[in-house]
Amino acid sequence: MSFGFGVGDFLATLKLADELKKRFAQAPSEFKTISGEVRSLWAVLHDLNDIPKEGLSVHQKSEMETIVQKGREVLVEIEGKLSKYNVLAFASSNWKKKKTLFCTGVSGAGKTVLTSIAIDHLEKRFASDESVAITYLYFDFRQRPEFPDLLSALLRQLLQGNPGLYGSVSGLHSRRQHNPSRLSQEEIPKELKLAISRCSKVFFVIDALDECFPDSVRRQFLIWIRDLPKSNHQTSIKVLTTRRHDSPLGMLAPRDGLILYIKASREDMGSLLDASLDYLPRFIQRKPELWAYIRNQIIESAGEMFLLARLYLNLLLDEKNEKGVRTLGGQLESGLGAYNHAYDETMKRIEQQSSHSQDLARRVLGWVTFSARPLTAVELQYAIAVEIGEPTFDETNITDIEEVISVCSGLVVIEETSNIAKLVHFTAQEYLRRMWKSWFPDVHGFLTDTCLTYLSFDNFDDSCLTRGDPQVQREKYPFYQYSAHELRTHLRHSLGNDSLLQAFIGNDAKVSRCMREMFGLSGSQCSFTGLHLASLFGLEHIVEGIPATDSNFNVWDYLGRTPLIWAAASGNETVVRLLLDRGADPNSGTKEGFTPLFYAAAYGHVAVVRILIEGGASVDFENKSKETPIFFAAKGDCGVRLGPRSLFNIGDHTSVVRLLLDAGASLEHWNNRRETPLYTAAEYGHEMAVGLLLERNANINPHPGEAPLTAAARKGHVKITKLLLENGADTPSLRRDTNLSRYSYALSCLSASGIDQDESSFAAMLQESGDPRFQDEFKRLPLHWAASRGDESLVQSILKAGCDPNPNDIFGRTPLFAAVCMDRVGVVKLLLNHPDIDAQIEDKLGFTPLQESYRRQMQPPRDQPDIVAQMRARAKLGFTPLQASY
Repeated sequence: MSFGFGVGDFLATLKLADELKKRFAQAPSEFKTISGEVRSLWAVLHDLNDIPKEGLSVHQKSEMETIVQKGREVLVEIEGKLSKYNVLAFASSNWKKKKTLFCTGVSGAGKTVLTSIAIDHLEKRFASDESVAITYLYFDFRQRPEFPDLLSALLRQLLQGNPGLYGSVSGLHSRRQHNPSRLSQEEIPKELKLAISRCSKVFFVIDALDECFPDSVRRQFLIWIRDLPKSNHQTSIKVLTTRRHDSPLGMLAPRDGLILYIKASREDMGSLLDASLDYLPRFIQRKPELWAYIRNQIIESAGEMFLLARLYLNLLLDEKNEKGVRTLGGQLESGLGAYNHAYDETMKRIEQQSSHSQDLARRVLGWVTFSARPLTAVELQYAIAVEIGEPTFDETNITDIEEVISVCSGLVVIEETSNIAKLVHFTAQEYLRRMWKSWFPDVHGFLTDTCLTYLSFDNFDDSCLTRGDPQVQREKYPFYQYSAHELRTHLRHSLGNDSLLQAFIGNDAKVSRCMREMFGLSGSQCSFTGLHLASLFGLEHIVEGIPATDSNFNVWDYLGRTPLIWAAASGNETVVRLLLDRGADPNSGTKEGFTPLFYAAAYGHVAVVRILIEGGASVDFENKSKETPIFFAAKGDCGVRLGPRSLFNIGDHTSVVRLLLDAGASLEHWNNRRETPLYTAAEYGHEMAVGLLLERNANINPHPGEAPLTAAARKGHVKITKLLLENGADTPSLRRDTNLSRYSYALSCLSASGIDQDESSFAAMLQESGDPRFQDEFKRLPLHWAASRGDESLVQSILKAGCDPNPNDIFGRTPLFAAVCMDRVGVVKLLLNHPDIDAQIEDKLGFTPLQESYRRQMQPPRDQPDIVAQMRARAKLGFTPLQASY
């Protein structure tokens, strides 16, 4: 998925509609993964309903209303045909009693249709209740989202579908209006959690959960979903997920979950077939008895799988007479194995076409099945139009998309909302990936050669693509971006035609343009050589083929990076050895002083680090910030970066730290900010590295350097903070005042960090401190910070530890006042229920929490009691009209 929204983007989304065509082109990725059928339709309708009408012209309004109306008619028709679809139990009382509804079934049983109908049902039912939010994600196995991408998508939907919630990010926007960067990975879950807390009920509809890859992202997402109720006590969380029956439920399956098996009834299957009769050959329509025969055969064979029925219908399209139909009817198979039969028959029909159509279908299926990412229709058209080995692109060789789809006999579809070319179903992908050696033995070589040919075209010399608007260039050359970004992926499967590869690597101008596209650079001054690219991609035979006397082994790119640096960063041991054997300097640094060892350490490549050390690399080489390689290993997965994560594997940073220490790296080296490796590991949350450095007797209390305890606590790393405290960590301020509690100091820093804390660990530290009343420079306590952040669990933990609920900071403000200022309704309610709360305490300006709530026009969720009235009852204190006007 491709997300990443700035705060201003969220607010703009709620206030202003983009041009209609542009809106569809930039739709978020969860819509792009929706199939071209029902779910595409519903996603469009949902998106259109959320567009503020004032942002559209009269023509756009009319066009949009027409689309919505026609779309709803189709959706109503589909729902009518599936009115007795027995799995609509998601709306029954059973789900009302359960948190999670698991919908499982065989491939093609209609699970995606169910999610579309579920969303439609929920949208209609709660249309007038703005306190209820409906969100959804449609996963596609070809996409590889990061965890923050998923949360960004949900946050966007919450704010777009519930405009009243956008006040929750307005404060963040005002604080960061001079820094309009995208929300950080720490801010996204925080803002999403806040938005959810403002709702009375939130529905999460998640389709194809088993297609969420990589597994680590799915696991992280499931943990987040599972733990949501723990931090949102006032919000009802409901989850609907679909998955194939043969995939495990995993950690999302709680004791209170309801499992529902989805299958098609005979009546629903018959309705689907009857609705498709008009599209079949006329001779079938004119013979009711023939239609009755083949209809019954399909129902019996398809069983509970709608997709199989559709595939069998497609096979009927090519029949010319009754004998052919009856012969086909007698050959239909049932069960999961029937998919193979249906796809076998489809491939046979493709092979019965003309040789030109067969070749076109093979190329199309090759790209749609094995592309590194989903291709748009235009990208696909250009990809199959490339003539391998030709020096130029021939525009007249582009095939109309209708013909492209037609030759594939129903296996390929184009999603209307995203214009993405895809196979008709996941089972088709599985079949073609399993059988590719029989239908296209050299498919991977073909894909590689296509990319190399396109990147090598004569009109793609360096000067051609450095002039003009990059977006215009991408539109003019629509397949260039894919070829540059995904060439390495295809080379991993097949090196293709070696002469094509050698010719491309030998042209530094075209290589430079390719690498600039890969890393999002512009300007001809950003230059590279073919050896840089070969070292990055691990093309061993290219490096090995260069004579050892060649002087290019230490050649710099535009930032002073050598081929050895690129090889070290990519973790290719063989290429690193080859370069060292040919005289590459292991201590040649960039303009900022980063040597190959820095990059190998930053990416955690243990074997490469060992090879470099054996080759003479200095373990204590300083960059311009006086940092050594161990600093970047200590950071874990946060060190120096060369480019997109997809290009660089991440290894074992803890083992790299151990290897550097064994090689003599200094434990107590200070950078120019007086930070040590231990401080760096603590700051970046690398718990294993912290433990290892402590085992090696790293100074836990450097003087006068920065304290690791401060770094860990201020960044919210509670486990590392606890580990440091257990090993005797303190800070300069604690050394000056021995009356201060080390645990209280750490708790204050953790509370102020803005990072959600592990409640049990935090509670244990509260108990250990004996006094959670350490104040920062503004006399704010952990309770102040927890209240202002809206962390209800943390507030409860602190209050249980016996903390006074009414402490004042230097401005006279209490935690209740802080919660009101930040509109933390849940915390306000929690504090008001405390028997010792005092709602009459004034700050230095004479305001009470009640007055502040009126001044800020605090709006509680609909399903909660009137917080403001409750506060007034507790305060029993009025205020003047002048005070209320502030």
